[in-house]
Amino acid sequence: MEMRSTEGSVQPIRVETDGEQYRLCLEGVVNAALARRLKEEALAALAGTGPVTLDLARAEYLDGAALQVLLALNAELATRGRSLRVVAMAPSVEDTLRVVGLAGTLGADQRTAVESGGGEPA
Repeated sequence: MEMRSTEGSVQPIRVETDGEQYRLCLEGVVNAALARRLKEEALAALAGTGPVTLDLARAEYLDGAALQVLLALNAELATRGRSLRVVAMAPSVEDTLRVVGLAGTLGADQRTAVESGGGEPA
């Protein structure tokens, strides 16, 4: 399995791929400074044919630029008959998606606090 990540102790953008499956893991604060790198990884995900999963369990904050990239990835995958599957989401990110009205688009409305790393189901 190939893994790529950004520099530093916290790896804000990490990719795991085995040739077919593509897993994008975001950690810490993902903001405009990282949006270009996130876009590059999103384009790489589009080049494949297999499933694309998004792990937000360790993400603390996604700013507007990061959300735009994820929304564009989700939309483009849909046009290709594929989907972006969110497999984990930090409560702070889930709250942000709810506030900006994107919970349904990126799957936060279908998650529970237990799946997101919280306590009891919401």
